[in-house]
Amino acid sequence: MKQIKLNKHFSLKVKLILILAFVLVLFGLLFQLIKEINGWYNTHYFQFNPVVQVKFNTPVEIKERKVSIQEVIKVINDSPLPSNLTPIEKYICEKWGPYDCRTALALFKAESGMKEDAYHVNSDLSIDYGIAQINSVNWRLEGCSLKEIVDPRKNVDCAYRLWDRGNGKEGDKVGNFNAWVAFKNGAFIQHYE
Repeated sequence: MKQIKLNKHFSLKVKLILILAFVLVLFGLLFQLIKEINGWYNTHYFQFNPVVQVKFNTPVEIKERKVSIQEVIKVINDSPLPSNLTPIEKYICEKWGPYDCRTALALFKAESGMKEDAYHVNSDLSIDYGIAQINSVNWRLEGCSLKEIVDPRKNVDCAYRLWDRGNGKEGDKVGNFNAWVAFKNGAFIQHYE
């Protein structure tokens, strides 16, 4: 009888140990599951979207019509240059390209009448010389010395350099004609072809 009680008592202890082990394993698995779910939520979230969305639009809108730059460039490149250009005028167009050629020609006609030896003494006693009327303050620049700009092509080369620097960056082939008075005051417009 004692042995039966002992076996019963032993069997009860084993059952408790097994239940305790089962509970511990269950808690371990539950902890691991919670850890995995938490890790997933660190990189994911639920976004609840409306199943149906009602949106009211204005019946009429006014929008700006935009022309692509490629279309503008194509029109400019396809439009013919003025006829019967002199060799120096052709050189100016080669230098500036079709987009700015007409402006350069009109500007230099307004500034010097396209005369190679044209000069002008300004009120500040600086001197403008040549087709592009290169001002004496620029004569110290490389390629713009008086010795160089007496040659019509080099005068145009210097003007191109001044134009190219007009936006603050030299060598990017994007400039402006703001260095010339006839551009600022609009006098070049009457020479535009």
